[in-house]
Amino acid sequence: MLEKGNVKIGKAYCYIFDKQFPNDFCKTLMYDCEKRFRELGDIVELSFSEWKRPFYVFELAEDNEAVSGKTYDRLIKCRIHIGYEGEMPMVHEEAHMIAFQKMGQMPYAWSEGFAEYIVAKYLGGIEQLGGKYGNYTDLDYSSGIEVILYCLTHDDQKLFDYLRKNNILYAMSLASIIFFIESEMGKHQLAQVQSLITKGLFEELNVLLTEKVIYQWVSWVKNLKHTKTQR
Repeated sequence: MLEKGNVKIGKAYCYIFDKQFPNDFCKTLMYDCEKRFRELGDIVELSFSEWKRPFYVFELAEDNEAVSGKTYDRLIKCRIHIGYEGEMPMVHEEAHMIAFQKMGQMPYAWSEGFAEYIVAKYLGGIEQLGGKYGNYTDLDYSSGIEVILYCLTHDDQKLFDYLRKNNILYAMSLASIIFFIESEMGKHQLAQVQSLITKGLFEELNVLLTEKVIYQWVSWVKNLKHTKTQR
């Protein structure tokens, strides 16, 4: 990996760029990533002392290839075109890394949910998280409560992918659930949920979600949707 790339060291990441990327483009990418690190980290109150600087690899995407990204334990890898100016997929993958280093390893569904939550806050999407707009508000959650609860209390990537594919539960749905816990129940309750998730205490998590979260969130989203319709 190192021998095939142009290595640059930032405060937040150790960068490895495809050698075909112009130096000025690499500097721009670095500047953007370092700036986003501070802003994304602030969202989850991540201190720099908690941060273990990971590798950040930028590969050259083929002309007909869509940009893409992937996050590992200590590595972010993004494939982009020369001169690409968008923030995706970088900001999403960076959110995954920040969530991982702040909260620890999480099941796939929760990892996607927290990443979407962080990105939405970064982009100023409080209204989207709060259910005022977004495709996820149109889903019929009531008919799928049991499978949704099962998905949120088991580490089953295939099930979550199935739920997304069949319009039962999106990552943004879960981001909204996280926002609901924080805004309606308090940061202390969100911290408890995070603790149960990362410790794998899924039976306790199931009780908490069933008694205090899922049904209340579904009603919350329905009320917001009804309010929008009335307007």
